[in-house]
Amino acid sequence: MRAVQRLLAVVILLILMTTFTALAQNDTESYESNEMAFLYPADWYIQESGAVVLVSNDERVFGNRPPNSGWVLAALLGPAGMEQFAPRARSEEDYFDDILTIFELDYTRPEEVEISGRAYWAAELDSRRYEGAAFLVTFSNAEIGFLLAFSPAGDFGDFGADVALILDSFDSELQAQRDESDECADPGGDFPARVRSFDEDYSDVMAELVDAEALPDCGELAFEEDNLLHEGDGNFYDVLGDEIELTNYVYAGELTFTSGSDELELCSLTSRSVFDSDTDSYTRFMDVGLINTGFVLLLERFDPEEDAIIEISEQDYDLDDPHHFIVIVFNGEATVYVDGRLVFERVEVEERAGTFGFAMISAGRRAECEANNIWAFDLGEGAAPSDEPSDEPGDEPGDEPVTDVECVVRPLNNSSVNIRSGPGTEFSVEGTLSAGDEARAVGQASGALGAIWWNLEDGGWVRFDLVEEEGDCDQLPTINP
Repeated sequence: MRAVQRLLAVVILLILMTTFTALAQNDTESYESNEMAFLYPADWYIQESGAVVLVSNDERVFGNRPPNSGWVLAALLGPAGMEQFAPRARSEEDYFDDILTIFELDYTRPEEVEISGRAYWAAELDSRRYEGAAFLVTFSNAEIGFLLAFSPAGDFGDFGADVALILDSFDSELQAQRDESDECADPGGDFPARVRSFDEDYSDVMAELVDAEALPDCGELAFEEDNLLHEGDGNFYDVLGDEIELTNYVYAGELTFTSGSDELELCSLTSRSVFDSDTDSYTRFMDVGLINTGFVLLLERFDPEEDAIIEISEQDYDLDDPHHFIVIVFNGEATVYVDGRLVFERVEVEERAGTFGFAMISAGRRAECEANNIWAFDLGEGAAPSDEPSDEPGDEPGDEPVTDVECVVRPLNNSSVNIRSGPGTEFSVEGTLSAGDEARAVGQASGALGAIWWNLEDGGWVRFDLVEEEGDCDQLPTINP
């Protein structure tokens, strides 16, 4: 019992001394691997020996003839080392027995102790030649590690604060990294139906989303822009934010769109763009904005050569008025607010970094796309994206469409609609869906500017804005034609 009490006193003293050491000096170095990390004094020496990491104040300790006194040696094992040195361990006592037997060191019975809110299993060395302690440490990721620290008899007390620095920081990653990761982790709340500060300063918008626990309280403003304008006929694109690349962000701005023709046109905030050196241009991987039919479009393109993910708002918006957009991309999901109201929530998108921009695609000289009060907020690294593969139908070319979804389309306004051989006006006309007729749709795909095309049961295609739908059409599988 005395040994245990003496051990508790030593351990508590070591941890408490760490606080004063950190306040007194910042001259530390860090060791980081893919499975463990720790801090140690900057003037110490470190050596990796297989699965064991050795740290000492005296480099001669790593040789065959260490000095008789004046040194301390710390040996640290991460999860791989634990598996190597104690593969059959089933209890805390087993780990001490297996590892300390290899080092040929006797020790007292291990006991569980808790210091500064962290639990350890600890044992004191029981030797005339050496004094020190061994610790079984549970990492923040639930893996385990082992720290053995010892000195020649009579010297260990001189290095107590140094050993405490190593022990207190010993984990799967350094505390500063854990704090940053925890700080920027998804708080798990739902996105509110409304953001009342949508047209106010970025700090007000972020505060409201953080208070709702929809976003973490972390990150920083990436950039601000104001009063941008595209005019005329053609494709326009401006890079914003000095080409900063972000993965998790909030991107906001006010868009005012004047259409220039009856052909499909787009005024959008773009993000996750990648520069293609071969074409000397940017490939836009996400567009969120207004199309000239008054609907809001979210277009997420994983690959320029493949079909995009398309979301079209149920509500149409008056193009005579400006509209405020808030685009949130966090942990592989996109959420969009328009004029403070939730339009798209947690649309699955691919995890990727890219730059920001402002774009217009138009077909008339009178077209204008104006943006004001644009800003982007960096949300940091976020949580780790899921590695689970998608099991949605239609993800691979050749997938057969699901036929049990009911969707019927009819021409709008008693007009006739061309049925084409593929999802785009570049495909040939194969027939006509006449006024009063209807056809069953069995799939969908995106064409130019992200327009949705319905795949009819007989194999033809009609564009979404020329027909009215009945049924669960948005549930139809995506087809790669």
